[in-house]
Amino acid sequence: MHQRRTGLLALLVIATLAVAAWWLWNLDAGGGPRTNEEIAAESAPTAPRRGDSRPDIPAASEPAKPATETTPQPEASPEAKPEAAAYDEPGITPVYGDLLKRGGAVITFDLRDAQGQWLIDESVSVRLIRRLGRFSINESCHWVFDDGVILCDGESRAGLEPGTYELEVEAGRYGWKRHTFTVQRGEKAMHELRLPYWRRIITCHFNDLQGNPLPFLTSPPNVETKKIGAPDDFYAQGPEQILRKPPTPGMGGGGGRGGKGGFAYRRARGSGGLMVYPTDGGKWYMAVFAGAPNTISAEGPASQWPGENLLVDGTFDSAADAKVEFRLAAPADLDAEYAKHFRMNADDPGQRSLLAWAERKGALAAADDPADEFSGARIVVDLGESQGLEPRLLEVEKDDKGAELPRRSFGGMARMNRRGGLWYAQAAQGREYWLVIGSERDFEAEPERIKVNSRVTRLDRKPPAGVDNVLPWNLVPTLDAWAIHREAALFTPTMDLSVPLLRVDYAKPALLVPPAARAPATAEPELALKWRFGAHADANIYGSRRSTWQPQWIEFDEIKLPGETLLQQLDAGTLQPRPPSRGLYFRAVDPWGAGLPWVEATLHALEDDARAQRLRDLERRGNIDGWRPNLSTAFANDRADDPTGLTAKDLQRDRARRYVGADFERECKDDADLAFYLRTGAWYDSYSRLSTGKYGYHIDLRFSLTPGKKYVLYLWSNSRHDLRPDARIVFQATEVTDLGVITLPAYTE
Repeated sequence: MHQRRTGLLALLVIATLAVAAWWLWNLDAGGGPRTNEEIAAESAPTAPRRGDSRPDIPAASEPAKPATETTPQPEASPEAKPEAAAYDEPGITPVYGDLLKRGGAVITFDLRDAQGQWLIDESVSVRLIRRLGRFSINESCHWVFDDGVILCDGESRAGLEPGTYELEVEAGRYGWKRHTFTVQRGEKAMHELRLPYWRRIITCHFNDLQGNPLPFLTSPPNVETKKIGAPDDFYAQGPEQILRKPPTPGMGGGGGRGGKGGFAYRRARGSGGLMVYPTDGGKWYMAVFAGAPNTISAEGPASQWPGENLLVDGTFDSAADAKVEFRLAAPADLDAEYAKHFRMNADDPGQRSLLAWAERKGALAAADDPADEFSGARIVVDLGESQGLEPRLLEVEKDDKGAELPRRSFGGMARMNRRGGLWYAQAAQGREYWLVIGSERDFEAEPERIKVNSRVTRLDRKPPAGVDNVLPWNLVPTLDAWAIHREAALFTPTMDLSVPLLRVDYAKPALLVPPAARAPATAEPELALKWRFGAHADANIYGSRRSTWQPQWIEFDEIKLPGETLLQQLDAGTLQPRPPSRGLYFRAVDPWGAGLPWVEATLHALEDDARAQRLRDLERRGNIDGWRPNLSTAFANDRADDPTGLTAKDLQRDRARRYVGADFERECKDDADLAFYLRTGAWYDSYSRLSTGKYGYHIDLRFSLTPGKKYVLYLWSNSRHDLRPDARIVFQATEVTDLGVITLPAYTE
């Protein structure tokens, strides 16, 4: 019995020590990387962060739904054993599908004042911030004044990624607002957003000292509204790079607001006794912004008008504030004095026109409605639902003799306004204009000549119903999803190839080019065609050898054919650019299907993974005990002629000890492991660091892998320690390697 009790006690001690060792290992070193299967299980979907718990930020009504509920995950790869030198394991089966594409959510906010009224007379600045845990990215949004809405549709109008966003609105005297909301993938929604203050018309009564209304003022009253802007909060844009760079000489081993604010209302003043301002029977109407600090000032200057400066401060947000009374001393002979002066604004006494605005309800009239109040003439263009396209105008210029001047560059053409889905611009009857329809970037169609012969010239340039001419280009799935812009540009052999004859964007609905623009191209004996595709996501380039390459645009070699043949084949979609012959592609997403920026990764052959894990175990122990190496610049400087090569002298233990430390040199038993570490400065291959761009894409057409060979990809997203990768993936390379969707943990606090 005594021996049995002693044995049980020994087993208990051993188990306790094992648990303690495991706890310390994971506390200090973070444990091993998780496979995709473990990530899906451990990162139980929780709602994205809803922002700060400030009273001015309403919480979102519904959290985004995790994409993992309906999306299959890549097949997991078990972690290799360090002692298995020739270990083999199956590669993942790539997962493609909708998650390869951008989020596609479009959220529109109908912006109103605190009483639900439309905004007027004020500039609005907007900023949209995508929150990723403690980090953030500036996203694309637009204030459309004529429609009174804020359009949040993402960069290049490809939609928002699912997740949490903060919208900041600064509207001058209407105040500012910060609104937190969540979106789901592909969501299309419109919400009303109200600002803290509201525009209100109050009545100032100007009477003499006996209480009689004054028929005029020598100087109009003025209102100043204090503008309260958004605080200059700090948003962490992105994490610091975590992967070590290779030892090199001289190195160790280791979104703004646009637009303007509002203005204080002030009428032009008269000059002494030359002008007077008629009142509306002693009343003067003024626009204040209720809830904000306002100051109304009235002056009674000059010898003809003995009086004093009067000030009234207030927020004017109660019913009693609708009326303000001023008493001023008046000249003895008021009627005679009135007759001497020139009357300013006699057709609008007391700014009575403000009352008409106070009664206005609903939206503005349609841009092509002749009853809409505007001077001169107007050109109106209807593009329908052609997202990303907009019209621009340029007047046809003529000299004194009526001869047309040479056509200027169309890059500086005036942009048109938009109201209710229609684009419009002021014009002059009898004049001629060039109309160019293009994208917000640099794509343009052939100019169309327009002559204005009526008050409203309406042009229908909508694509026909059902037209969808996205060319089925032969691209691997991830590259195909990344390339949200696809352009085909035509050139004549004799012209400067920097200026295309015609450029068509095949990622958008068909643009109706006037027939006159196609005729000369068809008649050309030879035309040159160049393709290019790309995305407008920011490049994320780390600048070391074999680091990731994130192009903005990819161009293909040109094709030359007779004009008529080329246009026919282009319209039919039978012309295809030659697809890339190599490269490495994938998209990293979080559990909700949102593209993950700042993901870092390293790559090495599967047969090298046992060595990598041995070195990582060694670095983990060194990290716990305080002897993990941080290679000095001296090591690289000693090998400046060939920093990647190692000589027999470099591998001498006494020499290596100077750079990695005595403890690391002693514990690293294998000379080949030590040589690898001296070359890379890390347990992974620091020369093959990869990263993802703004929307989670890794696009590298230059990356060359050996077809049929297996590789290991370690990835870091939420983990910000190079000893704790978030995932380990084994895959088999092909000529063009597309790993599809890789789900990783989202960024958290």
